[in-house]
Amino acid sequence: MSNAMSAALAELTSLHQKTLATLGEDKAQIFEAHMMILQDPELVDSITAEIRDQGVRASLAVDTVARRFMEMFEAMDNEYMRERALDIKDVSSRLLRKILAIDSVDLSCLESEVILVAHDITPSQMASIDLKKTRYRDWETDRKSTRLNSSHEFVSRMPSSA
Repeated sequence: MSNAMSAALAELTSLHQKTLATLGEDKAQIFEAHMMILQDPELVDSITAEIRDQGVRASLAVDTVARRFMEMFEAMDNEYMRERALDIKDVSSRLLRKILAIDSVDLSCLESEVILVAHDITPSQMASIDLKKTRYRDWETDRKSTRLNSSHEFVSRMPSSA
């Protein structure tokens, strides 16, 4: 578990530095927030307790605890706080990929002019786009929510060639 946490933190640190250098501080802040979520004592302690008390594997503990936290945030009255559930989902998905040794979606291989269509596009995925070789035109997700989530906010502030 600690190896996966360290690997996820290293990945987020790298994303933060890359985004800071290429897109600026305001867009890099999302990865600072993701690093804080990953290291949040309440989240980490809850995952550890789930493993210890329930005798489950780390992957199940991360999924269970993350869902619990997401439900808690989604139930909040404050729209900004509700949207933090998506950040928890992004961070927990990264951690799960590290635990299970699954490669993440990397959009850095995109070249030329593109329109992205996906169920959801995370800030991490958007930050991996190489804006020097990709003419990012537009994006679309099948999320029916009219709320502005962190991914959409990140995407809407990215420069495009449109």
